[in-house]
This record gives sequence, structure tokens and C-alpha cells, in this order.
Amino acid sequence: MRRFARMWPEWEKVPSVMAQITWTAHRLLLDRFSEDSNIYAWYAAKSVANRWSVRQLQAQIHLRLHERQGAAVSNFAEVLGHQTRRRCSKRPMTLMSSISWSWPRTPRSATSNRP
Repeated sequence: MRRFARMWPEWEKVPSVMAQITWTAHRLLLDRFSEDSNIYAWYAAKSVANRWSVRQLQAQIHLRLHERQGAAVSNFAEVLGHQTRRRCSKRPMTLMSSISWSWPRTPRSATSNRP
């Protein structure tokens, strides 16, 4: 708790996400990132957003996710935004209107093997 207090000396500036992770996750993050509060807060936010368990958080730290995140070039956000705008401009599709119910019906006596 002392290390946590030293890391965040001004309680007003503690990110609100810190209250949403377990103390075990805090201990894990303190052991790894007590000298860098930005990476600490980044992993805490990712943990809350992705609902990671402590083991999943530990695995992501071991894989050094903070170094790999955003390294790949991608146009995902641009394409997703474009698809969302296009889909919203059309009439909403219901589940029943998108399914074709053209299965052949068989008489109940033909499928039953009861005596």
C-alpha cells in the first residue's frame, strides 16, 4: 500500500480505473511497473476494458503487450467507421426477414420410428 501511495501521491489524479481492478492485480502491476505510472495505468485500463483475470493480466504483461499494441499498421478504425455509417443509413433488418424458411416438411409419421 505504501508503494501505491508513493506512486500516486496526489489522490485527485489517480485514474478512476484503479478502483475497478482487484488488489491482486494492483500488486502484480506494482511489482512490474512501480517506476512507470503510465504503463501501470495503461495495463489497469486494459484489464478493466477486456475484463482480464489476474492470470490473463500476467500473461499480457509477460508478452509485453504495451510494446506491441499499435505497432501493426491497420485501417480497421476507418473501415469499421465506414461500414457502420453505411449500415445505419439503410432500413434496419430484422432477424426474421433475413432468414429463409424453405426447408421441406416431412409428415410426422415418416420421421417417427415408434410402434
